[in-house]
Amino acid sequence: MAEDPAAQWAMADTAERWNVSIRTLQRRLHTEGHRYAALVVEGRMDAPEALLRRTRLPITVIAYVCGFSDPSHLANTCRRLRCTNPTMLRRS
Repeated sequence: MAEDPAAQWAMADTAERWNVSIRTLQRRLHTEGHRYAALVVEGRMDAPEALLRRTRLPITVIAYVCGFSDPSHLANTCRRLRCTNPTMLRRS
């Protein structure tokens, strides 16, 4: 996911990449206590966090490059997963 955070990351594509069925992927994730959608969102959040900390790219650009529909989507996700906002992540 880090290589292409803006990709759609459909479960079927991931299962195919790992050479397992969708159902097998679901079972393995369930066994580990994970949900696919949650992992995608968490993985997608790693890229903008790194860009915010290491670059001066505008937040709007970072949001779109990382697959968020708009900067407020990035901000909401950031608040939910990191308990902060993009500006504070950049300052840290």
